[in-house]
Amino acid sequence: MSYTAPTLATAQTDLASRLNDPSMVRWLQAELTVYLREALRTWNAWTAHFRDQGSFVTTLAEPFYDLPTEIPTQRG
Repeated sequence: MSYTAPTLATAQTDLASRLNDPSMVRWLQAELTVYLREALRTWNAWTAHFRDQGSFVTTLAEPFYDLPTEIPTQRG
């Protein structure tokens, strides 16, 4: 059994069907694409699908860091 991935058009159609809008009257294809991309990004973040390790020196009382500057090889 081989694995098959759905196309963007298929995913949009399936999402529109789940939203009870199969003819895409209330939700435009562009909106559905944005929601699908966000869902995939969230899934990747939760599952650490794209993961890599890097290290940099932290500073006391500095809560935020610009990762593309701190670890440019992992964050382009």
